[in-house]
Amino acid sequence: MRARLGSVNQQPEASIGVDVADPYAARPWLRHYPAGSTPDIAPVTQTVPDLLRVAVDRYPDRVAFTYYGRHLTYREVDRLSSKFANRLIEHGVKPGDRVLIVLANMPQYPIVHLGTLKAGGVVAALSPLLVERELDDLAVDSGARVVVALDRVWDRIAPLVERGVVERAIMTGPQDF
Repeated sequence: MRARLGSVNQQPEASIGVDVADPYAARPWLRHYPAGSTPDIAPVTQTVPDLLRVAVDRYPDRVAFTYYGRHLTYREVDRLSSKFANRLIEHGVKPGDRVLIVLANMPQYPIVHLGTLKAGGVVAALSPLLVERELDDLAVDSGARVVVALDRVWDRIAPLVERGVVERAIMTGPQDF
């Protein structure tokens, strides 16, 4: 039976013409779920730093990242990201402030990302391959107060600092790891 557009007292599905007799009418993708699977998943309440803490507690000395033969353990990532979080706070980053990250795939990225989250900041990640105009537009749109960038892109970051788009730039490179 197909429900018709009807009164406000009908079930919501019925008021939009969904077949209420068919349990899959409102969510047809559930037909493809394996038998016995749960269609509804409770949201995760842990933050990314919480999940790092779990990894540190369980596997403190296991390798989290390897970069050109150098290894970082979960304990080291936790320590370095906490240290960076404290530095951000010292530089005035407050919960909810956006931090622009313009880094390549390098060990500093997860440390900066996690440190930003630990400081209560919001990560705004951009590719270091962006041209100056793209970087400028996205930096303005992000509202970031601080930028952490690859030192090789200083020529594209300096104008952001000079014009006051960001208050502070923190530069890093492969030599810092």
